[in-house]
Amino acid sequence: MIEEGDTLTYVIRSSNAMGFQGLGYVNTTTLTITATNTGILRVGDTVVMNGVASNTTVASLGTYTSKEGATGTVTLSSSNTTQNITGTITTNRILNVTAVSTGVTVSAGLPLTAVANLPDGSLISPLNPAIVTLPTTQTNTTTNSILIVGGTPTGGTISNSHYITDATNAVTGGTKIVSQIASTVTFNAIITGANNNIMLITNTPTGFIGLNSCITSGALIPAGTYITAITNSGYTLNQTLATPANTVIPITASNNCSFSASIASASTNLTVTAVASGVIAIGQTISGVGVTAGTIITGFTSGTQGGIGVYTINIAHTLPIIAMTGTYGVGAGGSYLINNGQTIASTTLYTVASDPAINPLSTGTGGIGYYGVTIAPTQAIASSTIFIKQYVSNVETNDCNLQLFGLPTRNNYFYCEVVAFMLSAKTGDTNCNVVELRQEGMQLYTGKDNGVSLRTIAFTNLNQTYPQSTYSFLCSNFNNRTIRF
Repeated sequence: MIEEGDTLTYVIRSSNAMGFQGLGYVNTTTLTITATNTGILRVGDTVVMNGVASNTTVASLGTYTSKEGATGTVTLSSSNTTQNITGTITTNRILNVTAVSTGVTVSAGLPLTAVANLPDGSLISPLNPAIVTLPTTQTNTTTNSILIVGGTPTGGTISNSHYITDATNAVTGGTKIVSQIASTVTFNAIITGANNNIMLITNTPTGFIGLNSCITSGALIPAGTYITAITNSGYTLNQTLATPANTVIPITASNNCSFSASIASASTNLTVTAVASGVIAIGQTISGVGVTAGTIITGFTSGTQGGIGVYTINIAHTLPIIAMTGTYGVGAGGSYLINNGQTIASTTLYTVASDPAINPLSTGTGGIGYYGVTIAPTQAIASSTIFIKQYVSNVETNDCNLQLFGLPTRNNYFYCEVVAFMLSAKTGDTNCNVVELRQEGMQLYTGKDNGVSLRTIAFTNLNQTYPQSTYSFLCSNFNNRTIRF
């Protein structure tokens, strides 16, 4: 029985039942909200997030404002650090992961944040797997741009469409295989020029023709003729020829040579003492008694380049003077023409399907290693802690106490004129849509406490800006009458 003068306590429930949902990260006691999907965070809310301890609450608001769609920082009641990685990012979008926090598996699609110069929205990009592994590789820095593969390639077949990279993605972006260098190449040409030493090719050669390639054409071209320069005017030869002027002749270009040489004790210096045929060139695979398979001429030191002199090789030997041959493209891995003249220091390269400058090679398998990112930083990022955006939600108490002060009648009907009420709310609330009013300890039914249907009322836009406020409302059709609050 409700007695006259009783204070009635009721409960309101916020329509914001879903609470807060968004994205963010935590560094010690600072939670940074980077995106809001729905709802708002308020002081006292319990934060639910991977890596955040149970019962951690919002202690205070920082730059975050308790409004729909807001972003910014809040301070938590305890120190936590959510999932992150440590690494560097280059301006061509290469991420080098050097450490990962507990529970992190680095994979394509992870959203990254909290790094200066890295645009928001950058994700770890799909990874570029290696197609072919090229062991013991070398290239020169001449116009030829020859890639020498000393070991047997593994994983597949080298293709002219393949790009080249290494484990650190240090090879210049866009580096690509143009063609394999064959031992011999055939074509037709005219010998012209003031000194009759310029070769103009008149059809498509069957393979690569480069500096130091030897050319022959029966009695028309003497032994020892080779290409010394390549210009827009044609191929310059090392000697004047007696071929008929402006006459097309068949020519064979050879990338092979025969010579005698020795190698000092455990040395990589090849000393050529005589050349029997052809021209010695960087990139040739050499063979002979006692020469290790895959041995390649990697550079020229002194003497006459292409002839007698000292050259460098990729494998140390100890050999007396013996007969040797040098050949392009027939070693364990072959030799290939690439599209630029850089020096590649790596001993192991990889071929990949797409340009590593756009889609880097990955050597990481979920942890430490190289990956790509989808958006390039505005400048290179030194070693930094890079946070992974995570799902954030909250646990909130949706019920608040509402005290109604009035004069109820002495019967089981709820007839009263409520003159005011006090609402206990959380600081920072801006919108609290009340969808239900019920009496604590008993349900309010249609006009009496033992009816058949629960009555609800709707209060909207309370605009609470203080912990406690007094409001006036007009509630229609409650107990079949109008009640003013």
